[in-house]
Amino acid sequence: MKKILVCAAFAMSATTLHAAILYNATIGCQHSCVTVALSWAAEPFGVYSAAVEDSLDNVIFTLNLGSFAGQTTGSILPSPQTFSSLSSSDIFTISSGQAYLSISSVKPGLLGGGEGGEDGTPFIAQDLPEPASWPLMGAGLAFVFLCSQRRLLFLGVPRKG
Repeated sequence: MKKILVCAAFAMSATTLHAAILYNATIGCQHSCVTVALSWAAEPFGVYSAAVEDSLDNVIFTLNLGSFAGQTTGSILPSPQTFSSLSSSDIFTISSGQAYLSISSVKPGLLGGGEGGEDGTPFIAQDLPEPASWPLMGAGLAFVFLCSQRRLLFLGVPRKG
């Protein structure tokens, strides 16, 4: 009997979903824009708004939910979204971990009232190298490759082939 009760308890706990917020964010445009992909799952409320805020709850930018507005599981549309013309202080806030990604059951433009819910996670965007630096990086890798080939010849290691 114990085995049946343990199995039943395990089966019931396995069906309980916990809310999850998943995102990927990168800084680009010569440190003036952020590109974000966001999805959420099993929220206990319908999500009507998503925003990135600073530590004082000032909104840096708001994400468009599209047809997933009001859903407990969904993603932003289109995904990813790019937010340009951000100030250097906004970029610093985002890249240093001082920003927060919040999703809410409150429809944009409405103030309080009714049952609500809010969830969130710290928001950090990664700084990716700009495409303009890629040729320089490629030239550096080519230089390292040529130097290693020359060193092998200098050491008397025969070439293959």
